[in-house]
Amino acid sequence: MASANEVPKLLLSTREVARALGVSDRFVKQLIHAGSLPSFKIGRLRRIDAGDLRSWIERQRAAGWTGGPEEQPRARERP
Repeated sequence: MASANEVPKLLLSTREVARALGVSDRFVKQLIHAGSLPSFKIGRLRRIDAGDLRSWIERQRAAGWTGGPEEQPRARERP
């Protein structure tokens, strides 16, 4: 249980997102690279806004995403 003085976590690392979703860190990075999951950099660190993650989950739920391998995000082709 969180204490009254605990600050809620607003930004998550790719590893934290992977752990929360029960997927690999590599899969989260693929989602980011494909533009499906918004993220940004703070210095050298990649972070995902907790609200953006919740929105992404809701979009997947609405679209009927099951998380199966046939639905993995594809990396964007480089020109």
